[in-house]
Formats: sequence, C-alpha cells, structure tokens
Amino acid sequence: MTPEHLRKELKSSVQRVRDGFIIAFIAMLVSIPQIKHQSGFFYERYTGKSPDPEGLMQFFLAQLIILLSALVIIVLVGNLANRRAGLEPFAWPGLKRLLLLLVLGVIYIPGMYFLCDHLLLALLPEVYPAKLGYALLYPLSSSFPNELFMRYGFLGLAAWILGKVKGGKTLANFFVAALFTLFDWYDITRSIDTPFQAIEAVFFMAGVFFQHLIAGALYLKYGFFGSLAFRLGVDLKYLLYYFLFF
Repeated sequence: MTPEHLRKELKSSVQRVRDGFIIAFIAMLVSIPQIKHQSGFFYERYTGKSPDPEGLMQFFLAQLIILLSALVIIVLVGNLANRRAGLEPFAWPGLKRLLLLLVLGVIYIPGMYFLCDHLLLALLPEVYPAKLGYALLYPLSSSFPNELFMRYGFLGLAAWILGKVKGGKTLANFFVAALFTLFDWYDITRSIDTPFQAIEAVFFMAGVFFQHLIAGALYLKYGFFGSLAFRLGVDLKYLLYYFLFF
C-alpha cells in the first residue's frame, strides 16, 4: 500500500495541477477580446498577407493555444515558487485597499500617456480599441493574464530564487521589471515602421519600467489582487483613450 503521507502529497499535487489548468483557462478566456481585436493587424504584419476569414480564425486560435500553453506552465511554476518564497499571492487584502490601489493605477494614467502612450497612439494605434465594446473589455482582458504571467509566475519564481539573498525580493522585483520592460520594448519596436528617437525610447522604457516596478512591489506586499487592481486602474486608459481619440 502507498504510505499515507505519499497519498496526501499525490492528491495535493493533482489538485494543484487541476487548479493551475482552471486558472490558466480562465485567463485565456479573459484575454480573448484583446487578442481578437489585434489579430487582424498582427496577422497582416507577421504573414505579409491581407487577412481572410479562414486564415484569420486559424491565426486567432493559434494565439489562444500558445497563450494557454504558456499560462499553464507559468501558473504551475508560480504555484510552487510562491509557496517556496513564503508568499501568499491570493490572500484577500480587503475591498477598501483594492479600491485605493485601483485609484492609484488611474492616477498613473497621465504618466503613461506622457511617457509612452502618446507615441503609440501615433505610431501603433492598432493596439488601442476603436470600438466601445472592446474598450470596455480591454482593461481586464489586458491586465489579468499579464499580471498572472508576470507577477504570479515570473516574480514569484524570482522571489524564490533570490529569497536567501539580502533584499532578494526587492532585487527580484527590479529584475522582473527590467526583463519585461525589455520584452515590451522588443514587442513594440518590431511592430512599427518608424523607429523611436533616443529620447522617445528613454521615455517609453521609463514609463513601462516604473509601471512594472510599482505592480511588482504591490504584488509582494498585497498579493495578486493588489497588483491586479493597480494594473486594472492603469488599463482603464483604453476606455479613456476611446472617448478622447476615437
């Protein structure tokens, strides 16, 4: 017979894998509006062809499958890493605090516009929704999967790896913020035809870096819902920009 402690550990592992699939699947579903809206532009950009209904649907489904696969892996890694790092990512910080963090995110919108978004609105307007339905869904569609991937997965892993180093969690947050700033820079610059000027590049990377840094600090202090509330507040910019510019 299997020893009792092994059976309990096996049952716990199966439950964690099940929960990981559920969380990743929910995040994929939430991401659909953003992916659907941007599929036409990126299909043409990456394939060099005008989108046709069949090709566009295949491209859209492929993006969803890739996203789901990546989320499943990172959620399972994050589950282990956060426990080993001594973090409680899904502890409830309280509604009042979440509302304050949401407001903090909204307050950051002017900074994002000044540093980043005024450039993207001119050079890559396709990433912003021009229809009200998408603008209403974009904030959650953008923030939830990204926070799950960046903070719960990568920041949790970095906090575990650097946990025994003095100031390891702060260092982990800085490293993850810098890593995803570089990724965002690469992702944007490969999609535009007009290169940024030097000062524009500095402004863009500063805006993105400080957003990641703040979200990471809130994750380490208040958990996933804290960083999500902040990012949701920042991503309300999509709705604001819809009314201002489209």
